[in-house]
Formats: sequence, C-alpha cells, structure tokens
Amino acid sequence: MNLDRMITWVLRWEWVWLYVAIPLVSVLMHWTIWDKDIRGPHVWRQSGTQQTIDLFVEQDFNILNPRRWEGGENDGISRVEFPLYQWLIAAVAKIVGNSVLLMRIMTFLMGCLGIWAMQRIVASLTQNRLAGLLGAFLFAFAPVVYYYMVCALPDIFALVMAMWGLVFLLRLEDGFRWRDVALAAGFMGIAMLVKLPYGIFLPGFGVWWLRELRRTQAGRWAKGLGIVGIGMAALLPALLWYAWVIPTWGSSPAVSGLFFHLTDWSEVRAIAWHQLTEMLPRTVINIACLPLLVWGIVELIRRKAGIATGKGWILLAAGITVVLYHVYEIWLINFAHDYYLLPYVPFWVLLAAIGATKAIQSKQALLAAGAILLLVLVPYMTYRRIHPRWQDQNAEVNLDFARYKSQLRAAIPEDALAVVGTDESRSILPYFVHKKCWGWTQTQGLSPEKLQGFIDQGATYMYCDDRKYDEDPRIQVFLGMEIARFGSVRVYALRK
Repeated sequence: MNLDRMITWVLRWEWVWLYVAIPLVSVLMHWTIWDKDIRGPHVWRQSGTQQTIDLFVEQDFNILNPRRWEGGENDGISRVEFPLYQWLIAAVAKIVGNSVLLMRIMTFLMGCLGIWAMQRIVASLTQNRLAGLLGAFLFAFAPVVYYYMVCALPDIFALVMAMWGLVFLLRLEDGFRWRDVALAAGFMGIAMLVKLPYGIFLPGFGVWWLRELRRTQAGRWAKGLGIVGIGMAALLPALLWYAWVIPTWGSSPAVSGLFFHLTDWSEVRAIAWHQLTEMLPRTVINIACLPLLVWGIVELIRRKAGIATGKGWILLAAGITVVLYHVYEIWLINFAHDYYLLPYVPFWVLLAAIGATKAIQSKQALLAAGAILLLVLVPYMTYRRIHPRWQDQNAEVNLDFARYKSQLRAAIPEDALAVVGTDESRSILPYFVHKKCWGWTQTQGLSPEKLQGFIDQGATYMYCDDRKYDEDPRIQVFLGMEIARFGSVRVYALRK
C-alpha cells in the first residue's frame, strides 16, 4: 500500500519530474563539461561540425553551402549530411554570439525534446503513465544519449526528429487525423534529411499505411494516395539532397557498408563480438538496466506488456530495420563509432521501462525494491561510464591547442593560409587555429616535398606541435621566423 501511495505521489507531480527534475539532474551532472572546449571520443567529427557552425556565422549563411577550414586549395564547401543542425545553432549564434557553450546548450535542448518524445512513445504503447515517466528517465541517462546531448554532432537531433515522427505515427493508431499524418511524415523526413540512416524508421510508417488502408472502407484509395503524397512531399528534400551529394563522396563505407570490407570476416567477427559484449550493454544500454531490459522482454513474451497489436507491428517493423541497418554498417561502426547505435535507444528504453514498471507494480516488495535500486543506479553508472571521456588524458587532441586557442588564432592574419599538424583526422586542428589550412598525419608524416607543395599553393605559416618535424633540418629549410610559442605548439612563418 505504501508503494501505491508513492506511485500516486510520483504521478501527481509527473510534469515536474518530466520537465524540471530529469533535465535539471542532467544539467548538474554535466556541470564540469559546459565550459570545456571540444574534446573526447569523436573529437574529429565534433570539430568538423563546429567548423561548419562557425563558418555559417562568420562567412556564408547559405544552408546549401556548409563549409570547413581543412583544405587550403578549395572553397571549403563540404556537403555530407544536410546541415540543418549546424544552421539552426548558427542562426541563434548570430543573435546571442557564437560559442561552444551555445552549441552544448542547444544540443542539450534538442536532447530534452527526445526525453519528452520518449515519455509519449512509452505511454502510448503501454497505456501506463509510470512506464512513460520511467522511459523518459532511462532515455535521459542512457550513456550514449548522455554523451551526445552536449556534443557537436547532429545525430541526437536526427534521432529526436525520428522519435517525434513515431509519436505522431502511434497517435494515428488511436484515430486518423490528416494533421498527424503530416507531422509524422514531416518529422521522419527531417530525421532522414539530417542523417540519411534515420530513414530506417520509415518501415513503421509503411506498416501503419497498410493497416489504415485495411481499416478504411469508403474512399480507401483516395485516402491511401493522399497519405503517399504527404509522405513523398516530406521525403523529397532528403531525396533531392542526397541524390545531389552522394555522387561526390566517392568510395564511402557509409554507403557501401559491410560490403566495403567483405573479405575480412575475421575482423567483422571481432567487431561484432565487441559491439555485443561491450558497446551495446555498457555504452548504449547501461549495465544497471540489463536486468530491467530482460524482465521487460519476459513480460513482452508473456503478452503482459499491454502493447496494442497495431502499435506493436509498427514498432516491430522499425525495430527489424534498425537491426538490419546495424548488420549492414557493422564494419563502419567498428570498435568506436557508438553514435551509429543511437537508433537502438528507444527500443531498449521501452523494454526496460516495461520491466521496471511491471516489477514496481508487481506487489512483490523484493522485486519492486530491486527495480527501484537499479533505477537509482542508472545515472551513477552512466556518469562512471561517460565522464572519463572528458578527462584530459582522453581528450584525443593536444590540449595546448584548446588552452591557447584564442592566442593561436590571433598569431597570424585571419585570411592567411597555413599548414598545421600533426592531426590524424585533418579536421581537429583546423577548428582550433580557425584558419584555412592543409595538414599532415603522424602516419604519413611531413616530407619536404609535401611542405613545398603546400607553399606553392599559397601556405605562408605553419603550426606544429611535434619537434620531430620542425626540428628536422630538411623541414627547417622552409621555416622562417618563429612567430610564437604556446605550450608545445610553435608558429612559424614559411619561406617562399
């Protein structure tokens, strides 16, 4: 009975938990991160994204011309995913001022939209308000969501758009409204536009369309064609954009997927084992959630989850496509690219929320106490898993470039062409020095011939953080005056 009163009290203040408490706890847990510059796993992708935001603010605001600093010989235009995420942040930055803090705040707010979408998805599927609230909580503290909610990557935005598409798609199972058709298709179209792989949620829309045709008697085909028309209109921007830009990508593993490295099956097996035993349970799900997830699966198999058949088919279609997408991109995801697994999060959160709710409402004190204890552990386990990523030793960038960012940017003229290294990604250091530049990697090195080629193309300065290169007599021939020294980074004028 005490447990019933506690549940009643929690649900009485549902809006406070959902819109205040959960986001506030996440804000406080991220407290030491807000003012940090870009760092941590996938800093190369984050820095490339932040470059595009910066250049939307400072140069060309045309959303069709996303730019980056790397590559001194070209116009800097880099068309990959449609840059709506970057452009929206830049639009706000033009009003309030551009900063990494602004990017983190806006990405966090986008993540909060995902928290609120998750609550609606779970509540719609289970018809249980407690399950919906627990779903929102588990989504907020899923390790992979917790990390990317404050990172300069569009993946969270794409996931959230797809989730809101599911919200309105599930609402259509409760009653047909043309407005909900447009919203479901619109949000899914935006998700696919921002990140092409998020088209994997579209089969759920297809299942609902077939079910709606079966339910409709009068005007069936007119209604069906109307829905198809709305869907095609929503997808058209994504179809046009990727038809335009994909041919410029060349041989990309993002497109060719598993078949890009089809011959190396031993590596694929090793990658799959790592993803199944490390990445999925620890980073995508959360160790504390595994018992709740298993219990949720048991309840689903026993048909006690309370999910209506039609909504279940929609979710199943989308879930199967997510698994097929994972298999197809398994080599690209590899041992590190966990953001490709974000589409799994709504599905495991649903199952874990079902498991936790059934345990808490089971009237068995021990089972309920165990579920509550696991829920309390979720934020703690996420904190332990994710916060080491932001520590100095895991920054994945020479932090002197971050510590002296403003000085390094001011050391040479704004419009100067530079050479910068060493940078395995060729994306990280151009962001920090904020210059159009060429780079070299530790693997390939910097030869006199390569440096001469950069100079011939217009390079007049060099940033270097590795004495192996700037103290090499063959390289010193090209170095003029040392302009500045900031930590391990030295700035040189280059001789013509």
